[in-house]
Amino acid sequence: MASLHEFVSHHLDITRQKVAKFLKRLEAAEYVIDISESGEPNSYMLRPVRNKGPIPPRFCEAELVYDVNIRAFFGTGLAHEVKL
Repeated sequence: MASLHEFVSHHLDITRQKVAKFLKRLEAAEYVIDISESGEPNSYMLRPVRNKGPIPPRFCEAELVYDVNIRAFFGTGLAHEVKL
């Protein structure tokens, strides 16, 4: 099985660092599960509940305030896409 880096390197100019950052952000957003313990190092599985179509998720940046005490965000919900 080809790695994600091997697959995208044929189609895009992308580094291993960008792939790792992309996967860590997907893991933090609960889109993928790290299954490296299954024997394959750096192995991830897409959560079936998050598989809503062929277009990958995009990372956005928003100017919000997070109140840790009540675990809530405040501010306008406007955001813009950011590149890795």
